[in-house]
Amino acid sequence: MLTDEDVAPRAGLLRECRAAFDWWQRLASSRTGVALMFGWAVAEATVWPIIPDFLLAPMAAANRRRFYLPLAASILGAAVGGVLLFLFGVYAPDGAYRVLRYVPLVHESQIAAANRELVARGAAGYFVQPWSGIPFKVWAVAGGALGLSPWRAIPAFVLGRGLRMALWATMARVLASQFARFVRDFSLFLAAIYVVVFFYGWWQVTG
Repeated sequence: MLTDEDVAPRAGLLRECRAAFDWWQRLASSRTGVALMFGWAVAEATVWPIIPDFLLAPMAAANRRRFYLPLAASILGAAVGGVLLFLFGVYAPDGAYRVLRYVPLVHESQIAAANRELVARGAAGYFVQPWSGIPFKVWAVAGGALGLSPWRAIPAFVLGRGLRMALWATMARVLASQFARFVRDFSLFLAAIYVVVFFYGWWQVTG
C-alpha cells in the first residue's frame, strides 16, 4: 500500500506545500512569530498601511493550539501604536496631521469622514472604525486633535479593534482545525488565493 510519503514526490507540489506549511507553523509558534505579529501591529497603527489581520489569520491557522498568542500580540501592538499616535494628536495636532498626510493610502476624504464620525459619536465612533475602511491611524490623530478623553477613546479603540481581530483569528483557527490535512497539503495554493482575495477585498473597501 502506498503511503503519503510514497505519493508525495509524484503529487504536484504536495511535498513543497507540506514543507511550506510546516515552516510557517514553526514560525507562528515561535517567539519570533509573536514578535513579528507585535511589530506589524505597531507599524500598522502608525505608518504601515496593511491591517494586522492579514498576518494574524494565517498565524492563527498555523498555531491552532495557542492561537491566542499571535492574537494577544496583535491586539497589544495595535494598542501601543494607537496610544502613541493618539497622544501625538493630543499634544501636537498640527504636526500629527502633517505626518499623517505623508502616510501611504491616507486621503483627505478619509480624514474628513473620521472627523465627522468622531464629532457625532465621540469615543463611541471608534467602534465604527474597524469596519469603516478608513485606516485607524486617521482616527487616532483625529480623536487626539479633537480633544477626546483618552480615558474613553483608548479603551474604545482597543476593544473595537480587538474584537475584529479576535473574530478573524477564531474563524481562521476553527477552519484550519476542521480541514487540517487539506490546509497542509494545499498550503501554497491556499496562500496564493488568500493574498488575492484579501487584497481585492481591501481595495474594494479602502478604494
